[in-house]
Amino acid sequence: VGGAGNKLRSVAEGRADLAIMHFGTSLWDTAAPEALVRASGGRVSDLFGAPLVHRTGGPLKNALGVVASAKGCGAAHASLCKAMRSDPRALALLAESAGPREA
Repeated sequence: VGGAGNKLRSVAEGRADLAIMHFGTSLWDTAAPEALVRASGGRVSDLFGAPLVHRTGGPLKNALGVVASAKGCGAAHASLCKAMRSDPRALALLAESAGPREA
């Protein structure tokens, strides 16, 4: 299934348990489909388990990727996000996306 919207729709419709998207998906590709997943009882977050943030003036990319899980697949969602939070390579991407820290 191609495209972020189609992947999220597959989760919302129960045709997929999980969908994982890369760090470059656009917010406009996930905003409405996220509502469908949530309305169907599923969950959408970044790869680390935090909610996606849709706000005016913010970044236009889901810089930390996207994970969507269907209703009843919350444990798999949590397990995947936990694995990402413990992976040194994933944490390096997280630190990189945060930018430089002020001294």
